[in-house]
Amino acid sequence: MVEDHNSDKSSNGFSNLSSPISESGGNLSQGQRQLLSIARAIISRPKIIIFDEATSAVDMITDTLVQRSIRESFTDSTLIVIAHRLSTIGDFDKVLVLKNGCAAEFGTPIELWEKEGMFRSMCESSSESEKEKLRNSIFG
Repeated sequence: MVEDHNSDKSSNGFSNLSSPISESGGNLSQGQRQLLSIARAIISRPKIIIFDEATSAVDMITDTLVQRSIRESFTDSTLIVIAHRLSTIGDFDKVLVLKNGCAAEFGTPIELWEKEGMFRSMCESSSESEKEKLRNSIFG
């Protein structure tokens, strides 16, 4: 019996790293485009990188894996991260909280937690699973 290796393609049409990508990533989902962009950044090793909701279109399991990869891959880079999932930034060196486009709070996650201001309020408004991740990242 001869196996048809073409039938092994995943449901999104990609079977391996040689699968073609159309211009502008038209044959990729938003999450796949995000992951490809992060992979390119990891390979190029920039000194400064800006992530704007880098994992907003991926599931929580993938988000966790990507966040770990970012932390491991960019140890010598300056990261500027725009995030709504607060667990994404709970262990960062500094956090800037914006309100109406202006700086409202700035400091380490633990400083902002202890300040009991906007950052802490946002943390406390998070889901229980998000709160647990935050506690672990802020307090080690």
